[in-house]
Amino acid sequence: MYNNNSSNSRWTPPANYKDVEPAQSDFQRIDPGVYVCEIKNVTAKQSKNGNEMFVVEFDIAQGECANYYYKQWERNKNSGGQWRGVYRQMTGAEGNEQSISFFKGFIKALEDGNNANWDFSFDWFKRKLFAGLFGEEEYLDKNGSLKTACKLMYVRDISRINEYTAPEIKRLAASNGGVSGSYGDYPASYKEQSVQFSEIQDDQLPF
Repeated sequence: MYNNNSSNSRWTPPANYKDVEPAQSDFQRIDPGVYVCEIKNVTAKQSKNGNEMFVVEFDIAQGECANYYYKQWERNKNSGGQWRGVYRQMTGAEGNEQSISFFKGFIKALEDGNNANWDFSFDWFKRKLFAGLFGEEEYLDKNGSLKTACKLMYVRDISRINEYTAPEIKRLAASNGGVSGSYGDYPASYKEQSVQFSEIQDDQLPF
């Protein structure tokens, strides 16, 4: 604390100075790859375009990056408290067989990997494991600079995790700023709200 007194050559710290932990700048950045992941919570919501989707909140369960998103939330909870381990899976439009097929593929990966049949409840999803295929995706930041972010691209059967590899990087299409390829096992045209995060209050953790 600043003291404009020429006779005082010492800085006076705040009263709680000793109690505050120093900020750490060595937070680990997740790399493209295949990770064992665990579902924490699933809810049904509508996208900005009015399409139904499952919002899957998850974390990495094993390895050097275990509890990656919890640690990230713990570090930032006092400045927003947003849980960033979020995957969005469209459920499919009524009567659209192709879109429903993508959704059922997501469900089947969880059923086969956890040896359990979905009972159509949301509680069923909690603590289910899956193989998470993480890859890089290009985007433009608020200043128009090209950046990359590593995120969960696909959910796969955990029992076959050794068969999978990291997805190729998704390049930003120069023509319209869109991203080629699929997202959440759904055509790229259905990619919505990919940069939104789920807000979770302190009393909602642990899940």
